[in-house]
Amino acid sequence: MPSELLNLAWSKPKLRHKSPNVLALIHQFNKVSLWIVTIIVKRDKLKNRRKILAKIINIATFLRKQENFNCVMAILSGLGSAPISRLKYSFEDLSTKYRLDLEDLENELSTENSFQNYRKKIKQSSPPCIPYFALYLTDLTAVEDGNKDEIQGLINFGKRKLIYDLISEIINFQKASYNFQSVHQIETLLLNLENIDEQEAYTRSLKLEPRGARKDEILN
Repeated sequence: MPSELLNLAWSKPKLRHKSPNVLALIHQFNKVSLWIVTIIVKRDKLKNRRKILAKIINIATFLRKQENFNCVMAILSGLGSAPISRLKYSFEDLSTKYRLDLEDLENELSTENSFQNYRKKIKQSSPPCIPYFALYLTDLTAVEDGNKDEIQGLINFGKRKLIYDLISEIINFQKASYNFQSVHQIETLLLNLENIDEQEAYTRSLKLEPRGARKDEILN
């Protein structure tokens, strides 16, 4: 795994074969995010969308307590997507509890100031924990692109140290595993998440809550 994070291999067509696990993580993150979109826009009635949103927020809150930040971020990515974020009546119909829970999650994983809140939290976390993996990829890219490999003909050890520190953090979080009982049905679901096309999702969203529609015009 550590070698997969070198030389930005996951982002280069000729080197991508060297980062199969990194690419698998990225793929699963995107699948979870689109799955969230899918299961919401497939609920025709407002009350059913409210119920599924509440369920999703409950799941995200549970995962947050388990410090599975990567999956929480995938869920928030789905909720913040164009087809879902525009469903204002669906979110307004949530109880205060769920709106506050969602607000807490969004604040902790906010992108503001380069994920300042999240970075503080992850420094206090210990295994078992699944950090927000894409942020490491972003940081590694910044280090690679922002620092020369050599300085005056000599190896830039400062750059290597920055890369080492980032990869070491990832390795540290792999030192302990969650002690969850395997459930075949859940594993099967997670490996075969239903995803619809993003354009179809947005089209469905417009039908569920047309632009300018009043709440009393929405199918309850």
